[in-house]
Amino acid sequence: MSGVKGKSGRKSTADKRQLIEALNNDIEIRDVVLKLRALIMEKNITAIRVYLEMMFGKPSQMMEVSAPPEMPLFNINFEKFPKDED
Repeated sequence: MSGVKGKSGRKSTADKRQLIEALNNDIEIRDVVLKLRALIMEKNITAIRVYLEMMFGKPSQMMEVSAPPEMPLFNINFEKFPKDED
């Protein structure tokens, strides 16, 4: 079922913050940008995807819905509606 109580699941926000702070002390953002640029210029698909997702956001998931022609998508009974009186 689950792991050891208190030791499984997501890391705490404090743990994440501590990791980010440690990385920020050792990594220069300019180096990251230059590396990402180099990977993009090498046509690295993952790097291109990361760049586009950061610039434009992740694309929304699209789903195709289809049904046989004899099965209506909406079952509307128009007889229940009052008729227009002209």
